[in-house]
Amino acid sequence: MPRQYIADIIPSSEIIKWKPGDRILITSQTGSGKSQWVKDQLYNYCKDSCKKILLLSNRTLLKNQNFNEIGEDKTDVITLKNYQTIESAVLMFDKDVEGVFNKYDYICYDEAHYLISDSQFNPNTDILMGFIKNPPKDKILIFLTATPQSLIRYNSIFEYKYTGDSDYTYIDNFFFYLKDNTVENILRSIPYNEKAIYFGNALDAFELSGKFSESQFICSDSNPHFSKRSSKSTIREIESTDNFSCRFLFSTKVLDNGINIVSSNLKHIIIDMIDPIDLIQCLGRKRILDNETISVYVKFKNGKDVYNFLKKARNRIKIVDERRSMSKEEFFKKYARKPVDDIVMRDGEVNIAKLFHAKYINTLFSKLISDKDNNGYQKEILRILSKSSDDTKIAENYYEQKTLDLILESYIGKKMYRGEELDVFKTLFFENIFSPKRKIDVRNRGADTINSILDDDKSQYRVQDNNRDWSVNYNGKRYWVVYKLPT
Repeated sequence: MPRQYIADIIPSSEIIKWKPGDRILITSQTGSGKSQWVKDQLYNYCKDSCKKILLLSNRTLLKNQNFNEIGEDKTDVITLKNYQTIESAVLMFDKDVEGVFNKYDYICYDEAHYLISDSQFNPNTDILMGFIKNPPKDKILIFLTATPQSLIRYNSIFEYKYTGDSDYTYIDNFFFYLKDNTVENILRSIPYNEKAIYFGNALDAFELSGKFSESQFICSDSNPHFSKRSSKSTIREIESTDNFSCRFLFSTKVLDNGINIVSSNLKHIIIDMIDPIDLIQCLGRKRILDNETISVYVKFKNGKDVYNFLKKARNRIKIVDERRSMSKEEFFKKYARKPVDDIVMRDGEVNIAKLFHAKYINTLFSKLISDKDNNGYQKEILRILSKSSDDTKIAENYYEQKTLDLILESYIGKKMYRGEELDVFKTLFFENIFSPKRKIDVRNRGADTINSILDDDKSQYRVQDNNRDWSVNYNGKRYWVVYKLPT
């Protein structure tokens, strides 16, 4: 089915309907041209009507990518700024938000979910939230996002809403993986002419990048522990070319929003993030060209993972309830000698962005934790992507068979005598058993166990352990041999 673009949904005849004070919510799949619509259709309309646009971005990389695209040609109408620049102006220079917005007619909140999602690590996202409920009477506010869930929870009233279709049929192979070390096996199996992106926390991404040649690690400049390790040249390359030259890119959330990666060689996306909003945003970095398909690998989150994430959100809501039931003095006296979550700010006010993020997580993850099969997270991801369990593979099972077949193929025709030679083969074989269901004791590493595994995997390979070598030097010594079943 042909992809639906925002330009097809919102022509100039729609823009004319909007009046100052209106809030416009535009939600559609990543890659459907939301910000492109601002840079093309809205630009043309505003140029003809002598209006000005402020386009806000949540990542410096995205702002720079936008600037590289529009160049100087469209800066007569469009001003590009980061949300963080506005936040700093308000905090550091005591400016008021309305004053900062004064010369613009259209305020475009690109990746608008930033206001709530990024509150987890940015305490200032709430500064721009007030306008969502109380828009200035002389501005038109446009909110663009592929993941509006938390934003709509905060404010469900928008004068105009436009929603595009979602289409994830370009995901040809969808995997859940259960163990962290499976990522290495996935990457090692990727054909040399194909690229991959891994999204995870800074520590995991950085450590993985050190295990592969032709790889790079990137993270935010504001990351206190890893920013010095981040490849600035790779970030500049993505800004200017919409691509990266390394084979494997290991990234944090610095790359999760709005960034375009246009590469026919990028065939694999690996994501280890628990919030579905983050997951969908990471998936959307790859811009899908005609008839392209990719493989996607998502870290399996069990009931304990879901509960721990939910517990943090509930604790934050509990702290807010405490603050609202006490005076400021009583609250800070209670927490005088123990840390208090920054959902309550130093002036005693509640950070609204953090509160609504916690409420969003509480609502969604309470539903997921109640799943009787302990599989709520996986069901939610499949629902979002319009996939069924039949469309899904477990990476450990798939890559276990693939890896074992490669090992066994290399051993065909080789005689493995008891001792070091056979021990090396067994170690290599059992080190590549990834499925957590197969907990195999060292004492049970015989031919029968190996053949049972191969039979379960429907492998063409088997081992035989009852062979004897009657040549002069071996005098009937027993050996193992790998053989292939007839087809």
